[in-house]
Amino acid sequence: GYGFDSWSAGGSTLSTANPYEFNASSDLAVTANFTLQSYAFTISAGSGGTVPGGLSQSYPYGSVVQISATPDTGYEFSSWTGSGITDPNAKDTNVTITGIQSATASFTPINYTLTATAGTGGTINELNSSYPYDTNVSLVATPDTGYAFSGWTQSGSGISDTSSASTTVHIDGNQSVQANFVPLSYAF
Repeated sequence: GYGFDSWSAGGSTLSTANPYEFNASSDLAVTANFTLQSYAFTISAGSGGTVPGGLSQSYPYGSVVQISATPDTGYEFSSWTGSGITDPNAKDTNVTITGIQSATASFTPINYTLTATAGTGGTINELNSSYPYDTNVSLVATPDTGYAFSGWTQSGSGISDTSSASTTVHIDGNQSVQANFVPLSYAF
């Protein structure tokens, strides 16, 4: 973590060359002077979150730098990758600087539950599952004989066309949707 700086004697700098050769004409106490090295540290974030700064800065050898990651809406912190990281699984942790280093925060989408039901008079495609945040899931309602599709109802928002039997729902939280059907009327 240190680098050579200069040679000195009696409070005066003799040279910054290393090695340094000279002729001694009398007794002389020579001191080798060293300085603490600084190294570049870069912090960055993958998709789904941010880190403060995000730029490369120099820190002296042995410095302990605090790092933190903030997930975007619908994402959660996964881990840090890089060297010298105290706890790669903590979103707030430290890095000990021992050379040129970097740390990258990773995030994963949160999975949300979609519960889908079909009202009397029809069926829907199999949807009851967990889906990652910010995905679109296909909704398909099929009326039974003697029924017609009448629309979708939902607990939140996200269905792109509530009057279409074939549409999508955007996942941005836990949701429930239902396909509704009405009996057909026949002239007699």
